[in-house]
Amino acid sequence: MRDGETGKGIELLRRLRNDIIMKNDGVAAKLADLLADDGDWPAALGILRGGGNSWAREWLAKRFAAAGRLDRLRDLAEVGDGRMVSMILVEALLRHDQVTEALELFRRIENRGDPTGQLLESLVRHGEPELAIEAVTERHSASLDDSLHKLAAALCAHGYRNLLISLLREYAAAERRGSVFDRSPDVLAQLLADHDCWPEVLKLARKNPKWALKWIPRRLAMAGNIAQLRKLFDQGHEHAGREYVRLLARTRRMPEALDVARTAADAGLDWANDELATCLAEFGGFDELAARAAGGNRHAARRLVILARLGKLPNSADLLRHGLASDGSRVTDRGQSAHGPSWTASQLLSSDFPGATGPAG
Repeated sequence: MRDGETGKGIELLRRLRNDIIMKNDGVAAKLADLLADDGDWPAALGILRGGGNSWAREWLAKRFAAAGRLDRLRDLAEVGDGRMVSMILVEALLRHDQVTEALELFRRIENRGDPTGQLLESLVRHGEPELAIEAVTERHSASLDDSLHKLAAALCAHGYRNLLISLLREYAAAERRGSVFDRSPDVLAQLLADHDCWPEVLKLARKNPKWALKWIPRRLAMAGNIAQLRKLFDQGHEHAGREYVRLLARTRRMPEALDVARTAADAGLDWANDELATCLAEFGGFDELAARAAGGNRHAARRLVILARLGKLPNSADLLRHGLASDGSRVTDRGQSAHGPSWTASQLLSSDFPGATGPAG
């Protein structure tokens, strides 16, 4: 027996179904799911008849697959543009160990689209790693990063690590790299590093120096390599400095993180002002944060107002209502304070803070 609240929700959606179908295919598909799960197949099929052909066929195919109705799936794949339905059928056949039919069908499908992680895992599990690789490498879309991650997981899970490493090395070579990796080699480099292919990572870095300036410090931080980050920071690398401060903070070395960020910020490094404001907010350094905000530091100002809005400052309401005095103290009465003109909360949060007009007088 269905829950009363769920039943009321389904009934409301049923009344609104015409509007839903006209406005949003995704919501219409979800409604059809709810109706079918509730046992109201006539209503669910009514949603399909009023919906777009593409999502309706995909929805029906997934329902058949979930129910194990391979016969109905085969029939549906023969009608109209059957590519999407055929891919769903391939996954269903593999789940039911009907491997020969699944592989024959998979090889016949053109323009297969982006493979799902389940499909890649099933292909590899059934001894077809090369076919899984083909399903990924024939694609050169923006989703290649995601597909490569799924492929790597499937190959490693079933003992094909060496095959994965060979593929990654081929991709790292110029003749095998797709345009997506030319723009952003993050995933490729991450997988290469995960499998200790550092010569290939360094080749990518030499070919993409701007990318490497950010990626290498992030990777060092992931490995907890504080010493190397410190070395790069001392050599003047901005991104290494950011990651160094963040790693110190994450490893409960907040006094060191504050000291490094404060020294760099006082030397005029903008990134350090940002990191210092974050550390002060997390460490409870509200007085210093307020003083830096009052002095015109936009990172400290923004962080201070955010904390006030969250009610995390000792006098959050005063800051939001009256602003911040020029010496960094929170104002408790309107207009001029004993410490001179004040910044209003809106001025502190302004994108061009401290601005040309100066504090409110």
